[in-house]
Amino acid sequence: MGIAEMRRTLNAFCGVSIYRDGFRVYPYGQTGNDWLGLDLRSRQVPVLRLANNQIVAAIQISRRSNSELKDRANREGLVLNDQYVNLQQWFEEILSLLEKERYALRPRQESAEKAQPIFESLDLTATVQQVRGELGPLHPVTVLITDADKKLKEGIERIQDVFSRLLMASGLGQMVDMVIHEIGSPLGKINRQIGLLQKDVELIKEPDLLARIQKRVDQLKPWLEQIVNLRQRLEPQTPAKRGRATTFSVREEVEDDFHLYDSLLTKQGITHSIAMPQGDFKVTMSRASLGQIMANLIDNAVFWISREHGQGKGGRIIARIERIDGGFQVTVSDDGPGVAPEDKARIFEPYFTTKPNGMGLGLHISRLVIEPYGRLLLRDTGDLAGACFEARFERKVGL
Repeated sequence: MGIAEMRRTLNAFCGVSIYRDGFRVYPYGQTGNDWLGLDLRSRQVPVLRLANNQIVAAIQISRRSNSELKDRANREGLVLNDQYVNLQQWFEEILSLLEKERYALRPRQESAEKAQPIFESLDLTATVQQVRGELGPLHPVTVLITDADKKLKEGIERIQDVFSRLLMASGLGQMVDMVIHEIGSPLGKINRQIGLLQKDVELIKEPDLLARIQKRVDQLKPWLEQIVNLRQRLEPQTPAKRGRATTFSVREEVEDDFHLYDSLLTKQGITHSIAMPQGDFKVTMSRASLGQIMANLIDNAVFWISREHGQGKGGRIIARIERIDGGFQVTVSDDGPGVAPEDKARIFEPYFTTKPNGMGLGLHISRLVIEPYGRLLLRDTGDLAGACFEARFERKVGL
């Protein structure tokens, strides 16, 4: 087939149909019926994801094996229950395997320079030293190059500052989503308690009313405090404060990042620990930078642990904080499946992901965010048998 004929075929037959016991279930797979939301998924990561008009597929189900997939009363599609959601997620899992293979086969230019930090190629230190050694420190050419190197470094610092702010802004959505997720539970409890409180007020003639109201109020206080704490945690991520250097405890920041995931960790039964053999210490840098990197590593660990052990089946995460020359490093390891050997070379590439609905930007942005301070690396060994990432803050951390 030529390209034009392929497009005509896809336009005529594209979509994901459902057949039950050999009979077509409508409207799935009809023209324009994107019941899996594949077009939106593709727009988010066009380099990796397939759109609805790029797929011709059919899903076979049966009444016996898939009894919870039931027809709606009007016979227009299936009831939107948990099994329907599972069906959607199952197909996305299958599709993500195909997309991963397709991504690996797509032609691209491989270069050793590609993996190097963006600004490293602009470092003239070695050139300046060579000129000084050959011409002497007072030679006009040496003075000229030394002055150019100084101005270049000042310009790079300004660019890095703006660049870091833009990157942290792009990652703010994840932080906001997490805070919204966390706020939902206490708000629900507060609303229920307020409803009970209103009913108590209607019974004001009862002698024990004041005691009951006081009990309800006392139950509301800790949940309100939780909301206040979450808001305070989000405040450093506001545009005016992101990227600003502050002095803070490294352990305290790492603990706060884990606290953001309390509900997910508890739901999955994941335990975590923070190892700090040399004791706590403070640094002066952008706290939001460390927080964004940690949030991404914790989020990835929770996802893959859940995939490896099953929902609610437990798991472990260990964060290890250590001093190094010029700064510190944080190593995050888990007991999930680890990174497949064939994925290690591409795991930091933009838009590469093995998550069914991942965007493939988390690790890439984290590596860019850490660049002013150091490097983000994938390690083959860690405290646990799964994936292990090492965030090295080797400069500009005020130690």
